[in-house]
Amino acid sequence: MLTKAALVDKIADELSDTCEERISKRLSRDILDTVIGVFTEELVSGEGLSISGFGHFRVSERSYTVFPGKPGEKKDKDSATKVRRKNVSFRPAKALKTVLNEQYQS
Repeated sequence: MLTKAALVDKIADELSDTCEERISKRLSRDILDTVIGVFTEELVSGEGLSISGFGHFRVSERSYTVFPGKPGEKKDKDSATKVRRKNVSFRPAKALKTVLNEQYQS
Protein backbone atom coordinates (compact mmCIF):
# COMPACT_ATOMS: atom_id res chain seq x y z
CA MET A 1 0.00 0.00 0.00
CA LEU A 2 1.27 3.44 -0.88
CA THR A 3 1.58 5.72 2.15
CA LYS A 4 1.38 9.50 2.10
CA ALA A 5 5.14 9.79 2.66
CA ALA A 6 5.85 7.41 -0.22
CA LEU A 7 3.40 9.32 -2.42
CA VAL A 8 5.19 12.60 -1.60
CA ASP A 9 8.49 10.98 -2.63
CA LYS A 10 6.95 9.67 -5.85
CA ILE A 11 5.45 13.07 -6.72
CA ALA A 12 8.81 14.76 -6.12
CA ASP A 13 10.61 12.21 -8.32
CA GLU A 14 8.04 12.33 -11.14
CA LEU A 15 7.89 16.14 -11.22
CA SER A 16 11.69 16.36 -11.10
CA ASP A 17 11.90 14.07 -14.13
CA THR A 18 9.53 16.27 -16.15
CA CYS A 19 10.92 19.64 -14.98
CA GLU A 20 14.39 21.07 -15.42
CA GLU A 21 14.70 21.69 -11.68
CA ARG A 22 14.68 19.29 -8.76
CA ILE A 23 11.34 19.47 -6.94
CA SER A 24 11.70 19.33 -3.17
CA LYS A 25 9.76 16.90 -1.02
CA ARG A 26 8.39 19.88 0.88
CA LEU A 27 6.90 21.35 -2.29
CA SER A 28 5.48 17.99 -3.34
CA ARG A 29 3.96 17.55 0.15
CA ASP A 30 2.38 21.03 -0.16
CA ILE A 31 0.97 20.08 -3.58
CA LEU A 32 -0.47 16.83 -2.22
CA ASP A 33 -1.94 18.58 0.85
CA THR A 34 -3.56 21.18 -1.43
CA VAL A 35 -5.11 18.51 -3.67
CA ILE A 36 -6.40 16.54 -0.67
CA GLY A 37 -7.78 19.76 0.84
CA VAL A 38 -9.68 20.62 -2.35
CA PHE A 39 -11.08 17.06 -2.56
CA THR A 40 -12.13 17.20 1.09
CA GLU A 41 -13.85 20.59 0.69
CA GLU A 42 -15.84 19.32 -2.28
CA LEU A 43 -16.91 16.14 -0.49
CA VAL A 44 -17.81 17.96 2.75
CA SER A 45 -19.98 20.38 0.78
CA GLY A 46 -21.93 17.36 -0.48
CA GLU A 47 -20.72 17.67 -4.04
CA GLY A 48 -19.34 14.72 -5.90
CA LEU A 49 -15.90 14.66 -7.41
CA SER A 50 -15.13 13.38 -10.89
CA ILE A 51 -11.61 12.87 -12.21
CA SER A 52 -11.61 11.96 -15.89
CA GLY A 53 -9.93 8.62 -16.54
CA PHE A 54 -9.72 7.83 -12.82
CA GLY A 55 -13.20 7.75 -11.32
CA HIS A 56 -16.02 9.38 -9.38
CA PHE A 57 -16.30 10.03 -5.65
CA ARG A 58 -19.83 10.41 -4.32
CA VAL A 59 -21.19 11.36 -0.90
CA SER A 60 -24.20 9.41 0.31
CA GLU A 61 -26.22 9.61 3.50
CA ARG A 62 -27.76 6.72 5.41
CA SER A 63 -29.92 6.37 8.48
CA TYR A 64 -29.04 3.88 11.18
CA THR A 65 -31.00 2.79 14.22
CA VAL A 66 -28.91 2.79 17.38
CA PHE A 67 -29.99 0.82 20.41
CA PRO A 68 -28.47 1.61 23.81
CA GLY A 69 -26.86 -1.15 25.84
CA LYS A 70 -24.38 -3.87 25.18
CA PRO A 71 -24.47 -6.26 22.25
CA GLY A 72 -26.59 -9.30 22.99
CA GLU A 73 -28.89 -7.49 25.43
CA LYS A 74 -32.58 -7.18 24.68
CA LYS A 75 -33.26 -4.21 22.41
CA ASP A 76 -35.71 -1.64 23.70
CA LYS A 77 -37.41 -0.05 20.70
CA ASP A 78 -38.62 2.91 22.77
CA SER A 79 -35.07 4.04 23.56
CA ALA A 80 -33.76 3.55 20.00
CA THR A 81 -32.52 6.63 18.16
CA LYS A 82 -32.07 7.30 14.45
CA VAL A 83 -28.62 8.51 13.43
CA ARG A 84 -27.66 9.87 10.02
CA ARG A 85 -24.16 9.22 8.70
CA LYS A 86 -22.37 10.34 5.57
CA ASN A 87 -20.18 8.01 3.57
CA VAL A 88 -17.95 8.39 0.53
CA SER A 89 -18.05 5.86 -2.26
CA PHE A 90 -15.72 5.52 -5.22
CA ARG A 91 -16.63 4.27 -8.68
CA PRO A 92 -13.66 3.71 -10.99
CA ALA A 93 -13.75 5.09 -14.52
CA LYS A 94 -13.83 2.75 -17.48
CA ALA A 95 -10.25 3.71 -18.38
CA LEU A 96 -8.99 2.74 -14.91
CA LYS A 97 -10.87 -0.56 -14.99
CA THR A 98 -9.38 -1.32 -18.40
CA VAL A 99 -5.82 -0.70 -17.16
CA LEU A 100 -6.43 -2.77 -14.03
CA ASN A 101 -7.79 -5.71 -16.01
CA GLU A 102 -5.37 -5.72 -18.97
CA GLN A 103 -3.58 -8.82 -17.69
CA TYR A 104 -6.82 -10.82 -17.80
CA GLN A 105 -7.76 -9.85 -21.38
CA SER A 106 -5.49 -12.46 -23.04
